[in-house]
Amino acid sequence: MPFLQDIIHRAEVSTGPKYVRYALTLLVVAFVLVAYNLRVTRNMGTQEAMDSAQLARNLAEGKGYTTSFIRPFSLHLIAERSEAVATASESGSTSDPARIKQVHPDISNPPVYPLVLAGLMKVLPFDFSVSSTKPFWSSNGRLVRSQPDFLIAWFNQFLFLVVITMTYLWARRMFDV
Repeated sequence: MPFLQDIIHRAEVSTGPKYVRYALTLLVVAFVLVAYNLRVTRNMGTQEAMDSAQLARNLAEGKGYTTSFIRPFSLHLIAERSEAVATASESGSTSDPARIKQVHPDISNPPVYPLVLAGLMKVLPFDFSVSSTKPFWSSNGRLVRSQPDFLIAWFNQFLFLVVITMTYLWARRMFDV
């Protein structure tokens, strides 16, 4: 019986309230994340998110840092660079100086985030096929969620929580508590 009394004493008086507070905070954060993902997340909402994801998919599939989203200024810069290289090597003009008919290098996105997403795509089982029969991903025969988009949303929320934790720990060290 003294063993049980020690456990109750620790839970109520000693170190228990601190751990109960941490556990309750963790449960609330987990509940909010799950509720948000199930109710609100409906695929990628911005053009930039889709661009980063397709760039990461190209990296994961071994196609290099290339994109299918070609911007006019990118065409201009690639064509200008191809002409400069062609005149420097004096081998003549190439038939496709702007690289429209071949893979187009991405020069608009910073490389770290797509590279991290490509690693995630290699580790997790990403399924790019669209199925309107699976109940979690569809409703009334309509696609509601895409599995890769859903996994990327979870990963982004994980990164967000890591940044919040790091900011909290940094602020605790920098300022008096």
